[in-house]
Parts: sequence; structure tokens; C-alpha cells
Amino acid sequence: MFADNVFSIPELTPEGLFKLDIRPECNSLDVPIRKEVADLCVFRRYEQTTTKSIITDKPLPYHTIKTHMKDVGEITGFRDVARPYCLRYGAANAFDKDGT
Repeated sequence: MFADNVFSIPELTPEGLFKLDIRPECNSLDVPIRKEVADLCVFRRYEQTTTKSIITDKPLPYHTIKTHMKDVGEITGFRDVARPYCLRYGAANAFDKDGT
């Protein structure tokens, strides 16, 4: 997301994420995204050219994400393997609890 310059706050850096402060009464902190890139997928395909790999605007297929998540889960030693469904479910729950 940082490589695509999606945040509307130019000063926001990967290191700066850890310094963001969430007020005690809040459960979240909005980080605004530029409207021009709001529909850009986070998990995207890449294409190999003769000289380099480039990231496209095409989303990764479900089975590719699922396979990578399974591999990462096994490598890290998680007891239960995470699936893309878990990401959607967790994000929806967080959205519901936040009330926005």
C-alpha cells in the first residue's frame, strides 16, 4: 500500500504506523485513502517481463491467496491454518464493533 502511495497523508510511513496514537475512547483510527486508488486490491497479481516483475491491478485468485496463507501458517507453526475467509470475517467483526 505504501508503494502504491494510497494514503492521503503523505507523511505516513511504514515506520510511522507504530507511532500512531489511538485515543482512549476510540476503538480505531481512520487512515484516509486517496479516492483514486480506493478500489485497488491489496492482494494483486504480478507479471514477469523480460527485465523485471511488475505488480498489476488484477486481483490474485482466491485459491492462490488460500495456498499462500496455508503455507505461511504452517511455516509459523500456527495450530489452525488461516484462510481468506478469516480475513473477511475478522474485518467485518471489527467493522461491526466499531460502529461505523
